[in-house]
This record gives sequence, C-alpha cells and structure tokens, in this order.
Amino acid sequence: DSKIEMEVEDSGSQEESVRVFVRIRPLNRRELAEKQTIGWNFNETSMLEDTPNGQKSYVFDHCFGPSDNNNKTYDIVGKPVVLKAMEGYNGTVFTYGQTGSGKTWTMRGCESDPGMMVLCIRDILEWVKSHPQSNYTLKVAYLEVYNEEINDLLGDVSKGNSKNLKIVSEDAVRGAVIGGLVEESATTAEDFMSILKKGEASRSYAGTAMNDESSRSHVIYRVSIETQVRDDASFDASDLTGGDSVGSSRLSYLNLVDLAGSERQKSTKAEGKKERISIRACWRWVPSSTNSVRCPKRASLWAANQCSYPTVTRS
Repeated sequence: DSKIEMEVEDSGSQEESVRVFVRIRPLNRRELAEKQTIGWNFNETSMLEDTPNGQKSYVFDHCFGPSDNNNKTYDIVGKPVVLKAMEGYNGTVFTYGQTGSGKTWTMRGCESDPGMMVLCIRDILEWVKSHPQSNYTLKVAYLEVYNEEINDLLGDVSKGNSKNLKIVSEDAVRGAVIGGLVEESATTAEDFMSILKKGEASRSYAGTAMNDESSRSHVIYRVSIETQVRDDASFDASDLTGGDSVGSSRLSYLNLVDLAGSERQKSTKAEGKKERISIRACWRWVPSSTNSVRCPKRASLWAANQCSYPTVTRS
C-alpha cells in the first residue's frame, strides 16, 4: 500500500501531542535470496515515492532506515514518552503495519538488540533513583486482544480466570477498567524482566506466509506510575516540578502497544480459527488514543502520544 494516512480524533479540552514515525526494516533472508530491493527512497523526515506524475513525499516526524537499531529508535521515539509518563502524563507508543514489518521486533527485540519494552526499564528506574523527594509505586499489566477477547498474559492459566476478561467500567484517568486483570509490582530491573518474560510465554504467535513467528494479537504492556511527594521535609521543596507540592500524589500510565498485522487474514494464510482483531477494543484500554493508520510494505509506523495533564490530588 503506497498510501500513508493518519487521523486523530479531537480530544476536546485535553491537550495532546501525537508524533508519527516510520521505520524501514532490512530485507530478510528470503527477500535477499530473491534479489528483492527496499523499493522506497527516504530521508530523515520523508518517505519518497516515484510515480508517473512525479515524486510524492510523505512527511513524518522521523524516518528510520534499515541500519538503525532499536536503541536509536527508542531514544528518539520512546524515551521522551517514558520521561513524560514519569512526570505524571499518560503516554502511549504503538506500532502499526503489516505482518513481518518489524513491529514486535521494535517492541520486544532480542538479547543483543533489546526493544522498547526492555529499554524503558532503565529510564524508569533511573528516574525513581534521581527523584528521592517522591515515593513511586510501579505496577505492570500485560494483556492481549485476540479474536475479540481480552486475555491476561500475567494471569494464572490453571485457574481458568485469565481468558475472555470483561470491561466492567470506564474511568477518565485509567481508561477501560478490566475485571480480574493482574497488576504485578516492580521495583527492580529483574522484576520488570521477570514480568515481561512471563507475559511473553502466554502470547499468541503463529507462523504465516509472511512471517515465521507472527504476533497474531494486539498486545498492551502497561506500567502504572503512582507518585507520592514526601512530606517529611527532608528535601528542598524548590526541587519540585510540574505543579507538585508537599504531600501531593498523582497517577499516570505508560502504554506500549504492539498491534497485530494490518493486512487481511487471507494475505497471511494463517491457519485455524478465523482471527478477528479489533483495534477499537484495544484502544478502549488506552486513554485518549484513537487513531487509524495505513502503512507501506516492509515499514512499520509508530505513533507516540503524550496526553492529558497529570492527575494531582493533595492531602
């Protein structure tokens, strides 16, 4: 698909900042054996397409080439959102594109080239360490939306209560509230990695005609960040930022979303039960993030969304 479109719904009185990036993955072994080429020209901010009527340009906040690794893309795309979430803003990064375009690689990566879900841990913990004037409570939830069902990737499968969870209410700050969803506390890098590995073991993967190991569901990795400003007068109050005051508290969420392939099932030749994937069902759990996008072959598109003011309550 040579078109790239994005629509962002008006959020009314809320203040939003949405940035859109595109990443071109390198050719895989099969494509190299078939002597395929990338097929797109690009510069730092544009994808360029040659047409009978001349060259068309599609402008983004940044374009990443096949040689760019996950660390570079995280520093430009993910890190600003992570730091804003630590300040008390809801933040979301999601990947969108067809199967095999590099979405899950960008989010998960591997040991030698870790993805955004791993790289964010360092910045979260460094922030906590460098802000001793506040106490932080960090909790992680990990779920997937598959065949129109919400599954808890951290739930106890043996108890039979981790599948087909229901949305029980809507909350202005938290988004959709899912009944029975597990949130695990994390205070160290080891805690975060253990939770991530536990969730990965429960994800829905399958081989397709487009990818040997394809994520067949939408997946949301959410870190809730509860901040309580200490009131023991053991720090300089002038160090407070963002409208904080002694004794105030706030709650924010960091959402890292790995969407399933954007193409129709017949393109992937996926076997078994027909897969029905609802992006809107996924977005209900992500506050103030309703987007629809289309993206070219071999490229994944990210939207980084920093939304809403911090929720502050004073004791």
